Amino acid sequence: MQALLQTRFFLSLMTTVSTTVLPFDDLCILFDEFIRIVIERCNQDDLQSTLRMLSYTHARLELIRGQFVEKRLPRYITGFIYQAERFLALEQQIIDYKFRYPEHFISNALPISSPLFWSGQYHAINLSEILCGFDRMIPKPVILADGRDAPFNLVVRVFEDTLHVKLGDPTDVKRRVLERKKDRTKFTEALLYSLNKEDE
Repeated sequence: MQALLQTRFFLSLMTTVSTTVLPFDDLCILFDEFIRIVIERCNQDDLQSTLRMLSYTHARLELIRGQFVEKRLPRYITGFIYQAERFLALEQQIIDYKFRYPEHFISNALPISSPLFWSGQYHAINLSEILCGFDRMIPKPVILADGRDAPFNLVVRVFEDTLHVKLGDPTDVKRRVLERKKDRTKFTEALLYSLNKEDE
């Protein structure tokens, strides 16, 4: 959580509080280095730890800025702190969006075509039945990398892409399955039968 507090930019601010004031050009170099380190940290997978680190660093910067105001140091120093705070706030917002809308952060730069297909001998609603079952289970068997439940619309899209099948709007997928009062678990029961029948 204190990783960013060990950067040269942050350490230079701590030094400025007590002793030396760095020239503008030197502080500019350290600021750019700080931004690169923040970006590298934010690109890691552990979003919760990264968010805590950003929040903690942001709070410490606010404290330092308050001390600088009292000491009446050069304005460019508080300017760098403002910019650092704004950048941290932006990265925090991006991580918040990753939590809320993970499907928008899936990279499609190098799409890989799946070799698997949903057989034409089975209806698409049979697959929908399985996915709806996944979604209604507690805890859910399909999750995101950070352990949170995978949104149903994301699960639907991934299975569509993987099996080259069209299931339709995720909301309609659930509705169509749940409206099948009698046949809601028809395909699931067929799976259960296949698993339980003795080997031939």
